[in-house]
Amino acid sequence: MSQKNMVPKIRFKEFTNAWEQEKLVNILNYEQPTKYIVKS
Repeated sequence: MSQKNMVPKIRFKEFTNAWEQEKLVNILNYEQPTKYIVKS
């Protein structure tokens, strides 16, 4: 897949749109339970 066209050469036929690039932080909704990680 080239960066210019954002469509891979081989893909499933159900997927026809161009790929979208997204940061992982925008996809996941994760909240760390505590501020600090402590080993006991």
